[in-house]
Amino acid sequence: FFSAVTMSGINYSKWDNIELSDDEEGMHPNIDKSLMIRIRREQREKRKAEEAAEKEKLLAEGTPEALKKLDELEKKKKWCADDLCTVTSERTIINRGDEEKKKQEQAEAKMLATMTEDEQAEVKLQKVLENKDELKDFAKITDVEDVESWLRMNSHMLSEDSANWMLLHMLSLEMDGKSWEMEQATRNYLMMRNILDLAATSKGNPGQVIAPFFMQIKQKDKLEELAVESKGFAQKIKARAVEKKKEMAEEEAEEAAAAAAAAEAGEAEPEA
Repeated sequence: FFSAVTMSGINYSKWDNIELSDDEEGMHPNIDKSLMIRIRREQREKRKAEEAAEKEKLLAEGTPEALKKLDELEKKKKWCADDLCTVTSERTIINRGDEEKKKQEQAEAKMLATMTEDEQAEVKLQKVLENKDELKDFAKITDVEDVESWLRMNSHMLSEDSANWMLLHMLSLEMDGKSWEMEQATRNYLMMRNILDLAATSKGNPGQVIAPFFMQIKQKDKLEELAVESKGFAQKIKARAVEKKKEMAEEEAEEAAAAAAAAEAGEAEPEA
């Protein structure tokens, strides 16, 4: 099982441009929070529209040069919490046999189909946040045996949503100066990530992969491999945190200017 997806086989490039969500701390203290969130979302939507237009243009050209530019554009693409969270119409229920739960999730999927993209994003983010305390506990586990026990007891939380939240949490820890906690969370994230990838490869559910995965990972050479991969991934998180702090400083200046302009525009409007 473990050999089917090696640690070094994980594609990390998607997370090089990870962004914190609008609900994270770090907003300018002198600007209304709701206004700041609106400005950030407007800027994000504008950026997405520009990226989509550029992708469409490059695809229409279809030349090797255009395709190369398209690949570079994808690598530089920024990702936020809404992009990372996924809600699917099918979710594997592990060791439950709960038909009511399945019916509820099917009903939720139908409800999502009637929502706008913004409404779906809010629902997706909320689903992840519901489990954040449990995932924070998972991130702190130091012993591999305890990681296995936690995953066995909480196999229903083995999902892409959980893994993506872990990535955001790891970045947040590093930006708060909690490097040791980030490195610990990184190791646990990689074990969760590999279980999910192995389940996808074997076309099984993640809960069935836990036992064979840990039979392999607890071997000395596999633990050493995990340690190396954890260290390498932690370095990527650290590098991204440095870049993110620089970006936030630049964005803060832009947002302050935009907020001031919006406030002035509001004051200038004649009374009805």
